[in-house]
Amino acid sequence: MNFDRMLAKSAVDTATNESSLLQNHLEAVTIAGNSIVRTAGHRILENLSLDVNDWMKRLEVAIKLSCRIHDIGKANESFQAMVRGKGQSGQQPVRHELVSCYLIMNNDVVVEWLNNNLSDLFVEDQEHIWNVIFSAVAGHHTKMDYPWEKAAPALKHGGFGLSLKIHTSHPDFLSIFSATDKFAAATELSLVDSSENSIFDWQNVFALKNRKWKQFLSEHPDWRRFAAAAKALLMAADAAGSSMLPANIPISKWIENALADCLLADDLQQVIDERLGGMTPRPFQINVGDSKAKVTLVEAGCGSGKTIGAYIWAKRHAAGKKLFFCYPTTGTATEGYLGYIAQSPIEAELIHSRSVVDLEDFAQSGEEDYFEKPVRIESLKAWDARIVICTIDTVLSLVRNNHRGLYSSPALLSSAFVFDEVHSLDYRMFEALASFMKALPNASFLLMSASIVSAQKQLIEASFPDIAMISAPADIESLPRYTIENKIDPDAAFNIAVEYVRAGKKVLRVANTVAEAQRWYDMSAMNTLRTIVYHSRFKYIDRKRQHRSMMETFEDESGVLAIATQVAEMSLDLDADLLITDIAPASALIQRLGRLNRRITPDAPGSPRIAVVLPVEKAAPYQNEELEAAQDWISRLISLDRAVSQSDLSVALTEIAAQSEPVDSFRTENVEWLDSAYFSFPGNVRSTGISVPVIMEEDIPVCRNSRIELEKHTIPMNYTSFMDKWNVYKNRWIAPSGAIEYNPERGAKWRK
Repeated sequence: MNFDRMLAKSAVDTATNESSLLQNHLEAVTIAGNSIVRTAGHRILENLSLDVNDWMKRLEVAIKLSCRIHDIGKANESFQAMVRGKGQSGQQPVRHELVSCYLIMNNDVVVEWLNNNLSDLFVEDQEHIWNVIFSAVAGHHTKMDYPWEKAAPALKHGGFGLSLKIHTSHPDFLSIFSATDKFAAATELSLVDSSENSIFDWQNVFALKNRKWKQFLSEHPDWRRFAAAAKALLMAADAAGSSMLPANIPISKWIENALADCLLADDLQQVIDERLGGMTPRPFQINVGDSKAKVTLVEAGCGSGKTIGAYIWAKRHAAGKKLFFCYPTTGTATEGYLGYIAQSPIEAELIHSRSVVDLEDFAQSGEEDYFEKPVRIESLKAWDARIVICTIDTVLSLVRNNHRGLYSSPALLSSAFVFDEVHSLDYRMFEALASFMKALPNASFLLMSASIVSAQKQLIEASFPDIAMISAPADIESLPRYTIENKIDPDAAFNIAVEYVRAGKKVLRVANTVAEAQRWYDMSAMNTLRTIVYHSRFKYIDRKRQHRSMMETFEDESGVLAIATQVAEMSLDLDADLLITDIAPASALIQRLGRLNRRITPDAPGSPRIAVVLPVEKAAPYQNEELEAAQDWISRLISLDRAVSQSDLSVALTEIAAQSEPVDSFRTENVEWLDSAYFSFPGNVRSTGISVPVIMEEDIPVCRNSRIELEKHTIPMNYTSFMDKWNVYKNRWIAPSGAIEYNPERGAKWRK
């Protein structure tokens, strides 16, 4: 086929949609990349611990050139037919970014242009920057897998013809390199093995050069960090250059305004003053703020005022930067936003996978455009905020080479960070967190937890020897808060709960499984108690309502039985009069106890409240060894023969942890973002679980109309083998009518 113009994306009419033209798209992305470097480059290099005098020129050249040529491979016959709706299949024989790499290595016009533009660098830098550019171009869609299952389907499957024509003689292609006056021939990339210019032979060349580059990176950690950052920044520039930015604002102006809008110490003081309400900070909170270390770990119980301490810390470490405040769940992120930032005049964003749904009820007049932003603009929200309230996944998605983190990289790589409830991270997330912290050795990190487990603490201390460790003050930690009972049977515990509720008290029941939570809900309904249940197995729109309702029930004067699963450990800022909980690992029990007698202070010490710990028939979702250790922990607390404090909880936890083996420092091999070299593929942020997203068949019509409705109606359900026969829509399993019994007040369960 012959094409009048080379397109970068689909266009109905190229005459009126010039942004679809390949050279115009490359120009827009180059402008975006240059603007990122100009505005945030110095902060990015500072966080990467790369001297600006040595590395700024390298960053400018790497980003400018990679942006300019990242999509030149789109000038191939298959891609041009596809964007015009004329392709013979929905799959390209060779992905365009791999074609771009082929041209970078083999096309005379591209090679000459690239060499000329690298000539301003020191000779010893030129090969390294060439590899940085090549890696960024190869990986800018995170589909450069090995051995090219996605990148080059023609290697494994037939039906693509004998060759792929690349229009390297087309005027649009030559204009990219200001070479329209040069003679150039079209390029034929053979799709047949053992032929000239065969993709099969070139794969071996690609792999050999990758091995050499990867070895160099392993021996030069500064280049490893730089190359990973450049790859991320190219993706971010591509996202900005491809997106529909606010009307009448040039790309460069929007980027400069967004990334230059950083925090001032006065901004953070305003947040602090609003939360203190005229009170002065506690010495503990001031101590957190005074930490000068790049990595600070705060280990303090619930209700100690860690969050205010974190904003005081941010006055020192985030002024002149942006601040990412990271929570373990969407619920805690939303509460952190609404509780601290939503009413503040500071430009801030709530960012997590369902934040649009969570903020829908809080939208003000004139914000309709917020909900109409295209997907890529949603990924760029972090650029335009001084404080970003998000889930931990949002940040760690960069480490795992996911688009959300890569698109947000100009902000992520130039910010300060607070990570709350770090004990909740599974090992894979902990590994990603450590990798991220090591990749930004000069950035500031504040880690907080009420119950960080010994293995995690050992890992942090071993990996970051200059860490500052801060504990809560003794007067708060030593307050008698809990009377622990573990000899009460479940039926008696339910009767106690009934008495408390009818006396106008707040009871929190935390179950290890959704089934047990629903069983208690059914018993409560039979006794006509005021009850609310909150767990993960709701449609998200109902889960959001249940979360808000549970928070509100603890603010009124009436008694209530609030039933929850592990979500209560982090997502609920509650103060219960009675806690009834299944036995769980000690770190989880500490979090659950943090929802009991939460508001007491040395000036208003109150009286200890009862926590009833119930046995379970099956250890799941935990291990037998974890519950045995928890029973040992509980026995140590009960043997004190008095009401216990948060300090007692920590001491007993340390005692049982001392019996375990010490842990080596973080093993961070094979981190997708840092270690992919020429290759690039996404990884899972969290360890793989058994929960999968499900849509009920009757909800499909409304879900087809809106991405937001799809999020609202998704239910996390435990995977079962009979689901293999179900249809899938947008990565959600479709549950046939009748498969799920659903009640918006009780949640979902499989029909027997």
